[in-house]
Amino acid sequence: MDIVYAGDDKFAWIMGVSMLSLMESNKRTERIHFHILDGGIENENRAKIVSMTEKYGRDCSFYPAKETVEQVMKGCKAPRGSLSMFSRLFIGQLLPKSLKKILYLDCDTLIVNDLEELWNTDFEGNILVAVNDCCSEMHRRWVYLRKDQPYLQTGMMLIDMEGWRNFGVEEKVKGTIRRLCGVGPYGDQCLLSIILSDWTRLAHPKYNCLISRCIFSYRQLMQWRRPSFFYSGQEVQESVACPVVIHFATFFHTPRPWIESSPSEGFYGKWKTCLSISPWVDHPLWTDDRPWWFKIMVTVYHALPPAIAVPSAGLIHSFFMPTVGMWRNRLIKFITP
Repeated sequence: MDIVYAGDDKFAWIMGVSMLSLMESNKRTERIHFHILDGGIENENRAKIVSMTEKYGRDCSFYPAKETVEQVMKGCKAPRGSLSMFSRLFIGQLLPKSLKKILYLDCDTLIVNDLEELWNTDFEGNILVAVNDCCSEMHRRWVYLRKDQPYLQTGMMLIDMEGWRNFGVEEKVKGTIRRLCGVGPYGDQCLLSIILSDWTRLAHPKYNCLISRCIFSYRQLMQWRRPSFFYSGQEVQESVACPVVIHFATFFHTPRPWIESSPSEGFYGKWKTCLSISPWVDHPLWTDDRPWWFKIMVTVYHALPPAIAVPSAGLIHSFFMPTVGMWRNRLIKFITP
């Protein structure tokens, strides 16, 4: 398997924990080669990554990506995370042309089961295999998607590299940025959804199980995200009961596992167990640096009964945010020559 990650020095240790979890969960896999899109990883962290992969008998290659990303994405700000996450938009030019297929994973994932079945998935003529995200019709309209088009959760993508290059994904990125008046509310995820949603085979949600699904019930998830279409309750339940990839995407409800105030049970505990056997065992957890006003909102949310709190959060996330975003885009287009 050819596995691709993208990261900078700040997130290198988080990426390392994800890589370790993958190797621990896929010991029977004959070949695993990690391809790191390097957004500025310093020598110390690079050495730890190499040492760790060698310990498991795996290969690891680094590809300088910082200059490419900064040049193309000049003037664009990452809505969350770092600019290095945009390097996956340029895998066609950054990775060797000998790679026919890759499995891309975000740094904030935890691999808890075997990936072979996913790796051997038939593309059926598509460019991607990915999971449909849970988002409202208003969110889709915000990024110019039809209500029946998948909004891709790109924390896991199985990619046909030949199809990617032939389709000219990287050439389409700049035009999409202009259309969005930026990169959209979720960065490169919005760009890839616009460009490739019609060229994606949807995978079972167990291959990209967001931590919010493990905390919210299916009913609460529907109240919060109000999706125009999503997986069935049974499929979501299956993804939580037997996930392959757990994704600690930003979630207002609970801090992520590398934050000091995060829980230590469930999958949060599994992440911390992986950290404890990694080369970054002594790396301090981060403090919760979310804005004070956001922390107050979360405190109020937890003080309310769930029957009131969840639908209220849904109103903000699924209606208010995209409405403001759409009007902002219209204003920018009106005043920009």
